[in-house]
Amino acid sequence: MSLEVVEKVASAETQNKERITAARAEAKRLTEEASVRAQAIVAKARGDAGERNKAKLKAAENRAAKRSEEILKEARTAGEALKAAASRNLSKASDLIIERIRG
Repeated sequence: MSLEVVEKVASAETQNKERITAARAEAKRLTEEASVRAQAIVAKARGDAGERNKAKLKAAENRAAKRSEEILKEARTAGEALKAAASRNLSKASDLIIERIRG
């Protein structure tokens, strides 16, 4: 082979090595960039999910507080009704006890 052909082959091999090195560097850069973007997407999704969960939790707490107030109101009403019934029956119960003691 002539010297010129050998130089062309050597030059082509050098250029190919440079292209391969550049391609590997570009692939690494793109992979790192994709990784950074993916992490950002995951972080945003977690943040969004956290906000949605906070909103759902707040709504559930509000419903629970409202239901708790309703139950408390019902319990007070029932307690007052029992108290009134007990007061009405108090004198009858007293009379019955006295009557049993007297025999």
